[in-house]
Amino acid sequence: MIIKATSPLFGGWQGPAEVTIQPPVSRYREPVLVVDGHPVDRVAAHLAGYRLIEANEAERGHLARGGYPL
Repeated sequence: MIIKATSPLFGGWQGPAEVTIQPPVSRYREPVLVVDGHPVDRVAAHLAGYRLIEANEAERGHLARGGYPL
């Protein structure tokens, strides 16, 4: 998937991301957003202003189930 940070602190960064339910990144197999190899929690995603540019239906479903406001 492709996401974009809308917060001015990120300077309009746009790039690849993934969502995983695999341990050890995900506890209890809950979906977790991963950007540049680092897990991003829901609060950090909200503060960065991440928006989806491109994602398939499975990725969108995982993000919604994980509570990500993308």
